[in-house]
Amino acid sequence: MFNPKARIVFAREYTHRLKSKSFILSTILAPLALFAAIAIPVVTTVFVGDDTERTILIVNEAALDIDRLSLPGNVSIAQTELHTDSLGSLVLRGAISGFLELPAELIAGTSSARYVSRGGTGLQFRFELERSLEQLVRHARLEAAGVGDPVFAILEMGVDIESIRISAEGEDADETGIISIIGYVMALVIYISIFLYGSLVMRSVIEEKTNRVVEVVISSVRPFHLMLGKVLGVGAVGLTQMIIWLVAFAGLASVGGIILSSILGLPTTDVSLPVETQAASAALSHFVFPELPASLFVYYILFFVGGYLLYASLFATIGSVVEQESDAQQFMLPIALPIVLSLLLLTRVVESPGSTLSVVASYIPLLAPVLMPVRGAVSPLAFWEMPLSLAILIATFGLTMWVCARVYRVGILMYGKKPTVADIIRWIRTD
Repeated sequence: MFNPKARIVFAREYTHRLKSKSFILSTILAPLALFAAIAIPVVTTVFVGDDTERTILIVNEAALDIDRLSLPGNVSIAQTELHTDSLGSLVLRGAISGFLELPAELIAGTSSARYVSRGGTGLQFRFELERSLEQLVRHARLEAAGVGDPVFAILEMGVDIESIRISAEGEDADETGIISIIGYVMALVIYISIFLYGSLVMRSVIEEKTNRVVEVVISSVRPFHLMLGKVLGVGAVGLTQMIIWLVAFAGLASVGGIILSSILGLPTTDVSLPVETQAASAALSHFVFPELPASLFVYYILFFVGGYLLYASLFATIGSVVEQESDAQQFMLPIALPIVLSLLLLTRVVESPGSTLSVVASYIPLLAPVLMPVRGAVSPLAFWEMPLSLAILIATFGLTMWVCARVYRVGILMYGKKPTVADIIRWIRTD
C-alpha cells in the first residue's frame, strides 16, 4: 500500500515542513510557554504578591476584639466612631481604602458584616478578610456560649489524609492531583495537534488544487498514494514535534520545581511570608515528577498517531472537495464535534475514569485518542483495554481511509461546483 511514489510524497512533505521556520519556532517555544505559564504565577506570588497599602476603619457595634483579626501586613485597621456617611466620604476622597461595619446582631447571626470600598479590592484580599472575620466571630460566639480557648483550638484543628495507592508492587503515595494535571496536558496536546496538523493537511490539499499543481502530480501518482503520502508526511512532522515536546515537558517538570525553588531562595518556614507563599515555596522544593509506566507514553504516542491519521484523512477529504478554505466550514462541523466532545468529557474521565460513560467513550474511535490515554494516566487499566481501544481506532482508520480515498480521487479534480452530500455519496459508490 505504501509504494515508492507514496514514499516520495511522504519524504517531500516531511522534509519540507521539518525545515520550515514555523516548525522550528513552535517546537522551541511551546515547552517554554508551558513552563512560563506555570512558573510566572508562582514567581509573582512570591516576589510581588499583593503589596497594596490599605487603611480600613471598623465600625465595631458588635464589640469584637479586632486585635484578633489576622490580616496581611500591608493592611492597617483601626476602630472608629464616625458615622457611615462620613466614612463613605473618606472612601470617595481616597483617604481610606474602605470601612468595615460589624453590627451588634452579627454574633447572633441575624445580620451580616459590610465592607464598603471603591471596588478593586481583589479576590485574594476579600477571601483573607472574610476568613479572618469568620474566625473572629466564631470565637466570639463560643465565648458567649461559655466555651473557652481550648475548645476553640480543638475546633480549628484540621485533619490530614495521607492518600495511598496500592498495587501489586506494594504501596506508594497517590499522586492523583499532579497525575490529573498531566492527563489534562496530554489531552490538550493531542487535541491541539490533531486540529493543527489535520488542518495543515487540508490547507495543503486546497493549495495544490487551487494552483492546479495536483493536475501535474496526479499524472504520475495515483490519488490514493498522493493522499496517503501527504497524510503520513505531515503526521510524521507532528509525531517528531510531539516526541520533542514530551521530552522537554518531562525534563522541565522534573527540574522545574528545584530550579524555581533555587531561584526564589525563600525559607518555607518564614512566618513573615503569607501562608500561600510559604505553601508554594514548600511545594516547589518537594516537587518530584511522578513515576508513570513507560508503556503509557508509548500508548500515548500510538493514540496520537492513530487519532491524527483518522482525522487527517477526513481533513484531506474535505480539502479535496472544496476550492477555498472558507468553503470547508460546512464540512468541518461534523468532524470537529467529536473532538470537541472529547474535550468536554475530559473532566468526567479524570474525576471518574471507571464510570460507564468514561469507559464507553474511551472506546469510541473519534473520542479515544484524547480520552483513553487520560484514563490510563489517572487510573490503572486492565492489560487489554488500551490495545483493544487502539485496535478499534486503527480498524476505523483503515475503513475511513478507504472511503475517503474514493472521495479524494474524484474531488481532487473537480472544479467550479460545490459538491452536495448526495454527490459525495455517489463518488463513494463509484468504482
